[in-house]
Amino acid sequence: MKYVTGSALPGSCVDNRTEDLSTGGALRSLARLVGQQRPFAATYYNWFKLAALALIASGAMVDTAAAQSCIVAPDSTVTLASGATCSIAQNTTLTGTPAVHSSTGAHISTNNVTINSLNAGSIGGLADTFGSIVFSSGSSINGNWTTAASAQDGQIVFNSGSAINPASSGGGTALLANGTSGAINAAGLTVNLNGLGNNVAARATNGATIALRDTSISYAAGGSNNTGLWATGTGSLISATDSTVSMPGGAGTDIGVRADAGATVRLVDQGSVSVQGIGAGQIGLLAQSAGSSITATNTAITVSGAVANIGASALDGGAITLSGGSVSMLGSDAEAGLQASGSGSTLTATGVTVSLPNSSGGQGALAGSSGTVVLHGGSISAGGDHAIGAHASGAGSSLTADGTAISTSGGSAVGVQANTEGRVTLTGGTTVSTSGAFATGLLANSAGSITATGVDITTTGSSAPAAGLGGDSTLTMTGGTLTANGADSAALRMGGGTATLTGVTLTSADASSIIAPAGTNTVNLTGATAVANNGQWLNVSGGATINLIADSSTLQGAALTTVSSTSNVTLQNNSLWTMTGNSNVTNLINASSVIQFTSPVGDPTQLSSYKTLTAVNYVGQGGTIGLHTYLGTDGSASDRLVINGGTAGGNTFLKISNTTGGGALTTGNGILVVDAINGATTTAGAFSLSHPVLAGPYQYSLFRSSVDSSNPQAWYLRDTLDCVAHPNLRACGGGGLVNCSNLPNVPR
Repeated sequence: MKYVTGSALPGSCVDNRTEDLSTGGALRSLARLVGQQRPFAATYYNWFKLAALALIASGAMVDTAAAQSCIVAPDSTVTLASGATCSIAQNTTLTGTPAVHSSTGAHISTNNVTINSLNAGSIGGLADTFGSIVFSSGSSINGNWTTAASAQDGQIVFNSGSAINPASSGGGTALLANGTSGAINAAGLTVNLNGLGNNVAARATNGATIALRDTSISYAAGGSNNTGLWATGTGSLISATDSTVSMPGGAGTDIGVRADAGATVRLVDQGSVSVQGIGAGQIGLLAQSAGSSITATNTAITVSGAVANIGASALDGGAITLSGGSVSMLGSDAEAGLQASGSGSTLTATGVTVSLPNSSGGQGALAGSSGTVVLHGGSISAGGDHAIGAHASGAGSSLTADGTAISTSGGSAVGVQANTEGRVTLTGGTTVSTSGAFATGLLANSAGSITATGVDITTTGSSAPAAGLGGDSTLTMTGGTLTANGADSAALRMGGGTATLTGVTLTSADASSIIAPAGTNTVNLTGATAVANNGQWLNVSGGATINLIADSSTLQGAALTTVSSTSNVTLQNNSLWTMTGNSNVTNLINASSVIQFTSPVGDPTQLSSYKTLTAVNYVGQGGTIGLHTYLGTDGSASDRLVINGGTAGGNTFLKISNTTGGGALTTGNGILVVDAINGATTTAGAFSLSHPVLAGPYQYSLFRSSVDSSNPQAWYLRDTLDCVAHPNLRACGGGGLVNCSNLPNVPR
């Protein structure tokens, strides 16, 4: 071993420069450094020297006589201490542990040096106690090292073209910086690690710093529990610019980048992290514990493995911020692209492309256990059955997407889901689309909540609702669309919960606009439109209950309620229900709105061509019901409102439209328009005509009760002759008013 204490080692000098160690000399050296605009690595080297000079100027104990240059013989170990400066000659080969050791403010520079650390547990380069080592281009650290380069409160620089080659056994750390004064800086460094497992490419601990630029880190296939970049401890920092981490063929539980215990990792500008293996639990980025953070700008993250792999994960208070770049999950089962789990954990992604093309049960973004995920722009695409594009699960969990395109493909997939009190907020032109049978665009269940503003939801596939609720959950939408394309695919499927839709358009190509097959449900429609469906805008079944209020909304189609199910429907503030088929609801309130029956299909003289609206209870509050009637004699065909076993009250206008009837005298009960069955009752004044009803010379009026007392609670149209308007009618005796007391159509 060669040891330098104050004089050169044996051999010829290669650098006769001396350093001015005064305070003024240190400042002049700094001025020269700035003025010369040295390259990256040289800058760090000279900075280290100036730092040592500053220590000298401040009274540090340094042997100034030892500040010289020297040449070291091959196959030696060089150790400098007490402020010495040594330049190791070109093409020198060193062995031992550590092969190069700088301590107590000493400075070592190398020129194309080769370090062969042959013994297990060896260290290639060690800088401690403000010592520094600079590895030049062409330098390499090889052999069976445990730590290739270790900065223990010292500094190490790797110039472009230097390399660290694999150790012979696993469990090694290529770059290790420890302590608040520990720092490693590398530009153009190549780090190669073996496939034996438990290897770490770069680790900063206890406040140390590692800075990488244009650095390539690669692992041989095989092994497990490898980590690429790892910062741990408060103040520890790893920054990587234009650098790559490649970990192929791992056996599982590998981590590309990790920050924990309050440390920070920064990835900048077109770098990449690839963790691909055959085992489970592979992770691209992991920020774990409060105060730990990872930021990545324009970074491509690729992860694959057997199951349960994660692209970027913030856990237990950690934070991850992604800007640009991509997260690609190439596995096949239960993967997560982005994840924040645990109280205080946050993951923010801006303009990031997330893809899980073939992951059954995979999740593009997951906020769980009080974690928070925020998406700005970018996109998420998830393939595979049972996949979820974006998901918030658990009390306190929150996921927000602003202008993000979210899509899934696969059976039983979900575009966006909130469950178990999780919260999802979608804004700013976010789109959600699914493709596959039994898929759902928006799904809130188990007390989950989804709020969407200006969002378009589209599903394609059979039994694939645009939005679904269950388990006392909530959906609040303002603007946007719910569009379901596929057989039995409703725009809104209620299975227990509350949906509040304002200014939303509901479209169902081959199903009801709104279905409620289970649970107790509340639907509030304000300014909503549901006119494109399979001819039904509402279907309540399976013993479900729905409380629906339509405010200033437009509805079209039939409303159906099966036996043992309950529908409570309120129309208010100029809502319009265009009824295209026979309908039945349990309780119906018509407040200043219109229920308009469509024209009969078929023979207008036949009752089968007309429609009925059946309600157990009906209340009119200044509303209108538009009926089509063949205006003829008693028993003529007409649309009907049917009260079944309950009551009808309030005040409602009946708007009667004639379907080709020429008018005829009614001599009996007249034409039935409001029927009361199974003991139903109606109040006097519950119904009135909205305008005169005329057919030929006959004017029809509305009467409560039948003439023959067969149905005293029903309402009928009965007519009289208008002789003034039709003076030439033979029955009127030549014109003018006539005494019609002998005619059978005397008003009753």
